Amino acid sequence: MNKPKPYFLDGHVHCQEGSVCSNLYASQLVIQAHLHEAPLLTITGHESLRGYYEVKEYLKRFSEYKPIVLPGREITTEYGDFLVFSDSEELLFYLPRDMKFNSLIDKIKLADTFVVWAHPYSVFTRLAKIKLEEICSSINAVETRNYTVDYALGSDEGYKLAEFIMDKFSLLPWAGSDTHTIFPLSLWRYRVEFEEMPDSVSQLLSSMRQGRYKVVTDPFSYKEAEIYVPTKEEIKDYYSEFYPVFF
Repeated sequence: MNKPKPYFLDGHVHCQEGSVCSNLYASQLVIQAHLHEAPLLTITGHESLRGYYEVKEYLKRFSEYKPIVLPGREITTEYGDFLVFSDSEELLFYLPRDMKFNSLIDKIKLADTFVVWAHPYSVFTRLAKIKLEEICSSINAVETRNYTVDYALGSDEGYKLAEFIMDKFSLLPWAGSDTHTIFPLSLWRYRVEFEEMPDSVSQLLSSMRQGRYKVVTDPFSYKEAEIYVPTKEEIKDYYSEFYPVFF
């Protein structure tokens, strides 16, 4: 299998902390990221930024592994779901899970953000009612590759719509696994790879807005220890008894 370039990012990830629909925990994500030497991480929580904060906290256990962690959220609107990345934790912290599209844009328009229309093909039956120009003039990119949706559909037919929107409105592409599970492991199966390693979240956002990356769907080279399950003893001092971890 082809090994990705060093500067790769899974651009769509859900941890249970922040996305109750996920059973991938922050500790599992960090352990896998450390094992595979992932230099860039993001967590796109539905409900909150908690997954981001949990990942940052768990990373303190590693003295030499210091990836850049990009704050992100996935917000649901009447036009579908949008990934919002920003260097402002406060901005993302106060965004509700569901809101009107115009309200979302008003909230973030003055901030340093990067906005992606996630899996737009999921709302294709409502396209006649969707104002494409209004949406696409307010965002940066379209998620043209989503591994979870591709796996569920068994084809890439949906991506033709995403690529049509991208080309028609001169938007950037985006990709991610949209993972919600530790098994089967889908992290990094779809990803973006950057030309250079950023040294901060702000520089990462700048590279994103400039399109200094490419979408990659080549097989990911997993290490032999693909699934590592921490023991309860290893993590019990991290998680409270009121927040159990199911492995």
